[in-house]
Amino acid sequence: MNRKIIILGAAVAALLLVSHAALAFGPAGGMGMQVDGSEAECAGGFWGDLELSSSQAAAIEALKKEFILEKAPLVTELRLRLTEVWRLRVEEEADPAAREAKRQEVQDLKKELQALGEAHREDLMEVLTPEQRAVLESRSPGGCFGRGGMGRLAKRS
Repeated sequence: MNRKIIILGAAVAALLLVSHAALAFGPAGGMGMQVDGSEAECAGGFWGDLELSSSQAAAIEALKKEFILEKAPLVTELRLRLTEVWRLRVEEEADPAAREAKRQEVQDLKKELQALGEAHREDLMEVLTPEQRAVLESRSPGGCFGRGGMGRLAKRS
């Protein structure tokens, strides 16, 4: 029984790692990007109505790439920890203290990811002029990405 659980846990972890890689290199870029890499047709894309200069656009693109590279190992680690929490949850002989320790690791990783995201939002806002920030602040929460999406960017400044 214990061997089956370990094999199942390893299989789930491997599946998560493979699926993460597949999603990372998949066709759609997220954040309003279309399959062909163009911005979504929502008011000219998220940044479209801000009339960004070429240097601002380059700086934002660099910040987005940097954020993805910083975030990727944390997301992978979080997924592994969540798998370990799941494994401990189904094990009959699992130590409650070990379960709680793993849950705490998950919470710490989530807080670290949240702090990283907030720092990224602040970095993005520093690239914009006061007029561009005002345009972002005038948008409803979520902007063209739905409730609570990237539109929160403006609310953090």
